[in-house]
Amino acid sequence: MLWAWGAFTPQLLNELSSLLDIDLDRAANGTLDRTLVSQMSSLGTHGLHPQNMNGQLMNMMGKHFLPAPQAFLAPLSHKVLGWFSRSVNMIWPHELFSAIYHNYKEAWRTRVCPGTAVVSKFWDSVSHSDHFKNHPVRHRANFRTHGIPLSIHGDETPVVGIGKGWSKQLTIMSWQSLLVTNVFKA
Repeated sequence: MLWAWGAFTPQLLNELSSLLDIDLDRAANGTLDRTLVSQMSSLGTHGLHPQNMNGQLMNMMGKHFLPAPQAFLAPLSHKVLGWFSRSVNMIWPHELFSAIYHNYKEAWRTRVCPGTAVVSKFWDSVSHSDHFKNHPVRHRANFRTHGIPLSIHGDETPVVGIGKGWSKQLTIMSWQSLLVTNVFKA
């Protein structure tokens, strides 16, 4: 139903179904730990006080060691208004990298860089491509063991007036390591 109403993408539905399948296997063999599920379902006095859910969830998560988003002015171009600037919030990738590396070692290993052998394998696999022959990373010291390749993706999605000609768009920029696959598979 959530997919049909546009709240879930097919990809999220697939991922949640895969995780449910893993949990059902664990329940069948007696290794399922329901502690977290019970905590999540008890938020807001089991839904009676939904206004309390976010605060309770934040308290359950505990203190985090991630950098705060930084505001900066981004130049924008509009067909009618011309050039103007708007304040944009962003967590700088190098600050996030550093925080994950120093404070969340397991997340670093599973989501960013499994190890220098994987980094070397990646660079060896692309070293003969046309893109790599002129790429400036070739001139960086230790890139074959410390240069983590990233994928950067930008896309817009309507956030106001969805489906209308006057809808407003939100530009979303995301990035991820190219060294890690199947992050959510158990």
